[in-house]
Amino acid sequence: MKKALCLALGLLFSAPLFAAEGEISFGTAPLNWVNGNSVVAEYRLASDLSVGLESFNAKRSSVTGLDTMYQLTGVKPFARLYGQSTESGWFIGAGLISLSYKVTTTTSTYNARTYRLTTTESTDTGAKTGPTTEAGWQWRWSSFYQEAGMDYWFIGSVSDGLGNDLYTGELYYRLGWYF
Repeated sequence: MKKALCLALGLLFSAPLFAAEGEISFGTAPLNWVNGNSVVAEYRLASDLSVGLESFNAKRSSVTGLDTMYQLTGVKPFARLYGQSTESGWFIGAGLISLSYKVTTTTSTYNARTYRLTTTESTDTGAKTGPTTEAGWQWRWSSFYQEAGMDYWFIGSVSDGLGNDLYTGELYYRLGWYF
């Protein structure tokens, strides 16, 4: 898997050398409650085709309550196809995601006879790699952009130990600048 990730990163950073003209953009997620902290670098090979790299870190409580916390850290090289080359419009993309995760589940039980609260904590860590797809809408202005989209990761599931899947993708809102 390390070889595939190194190959993808090598292709990502060498692709601008073969492009006739291009545009570089950098983006970040200003609303980190949507998708965590993320930074994106993207290079447009043509007016409707780009390659990029996203790095992210998310720390959240599960949907089941405040008893489960999870942290995801990862990197995602990707390629995108834009519907409108220089105007606002839709995009679709595909990539390869590699992430590490840590899930901490805390359960508390109360014994009414002894008036005691017992707390148990379990932690699960691991790493997953797999393909990813994304789709969304990008609004473009002269030197910056906004985009909203969704991303689905084909990595199986990260479970909280109670049988609940915690994370298989993201909804995101991003601001970026063109250079």
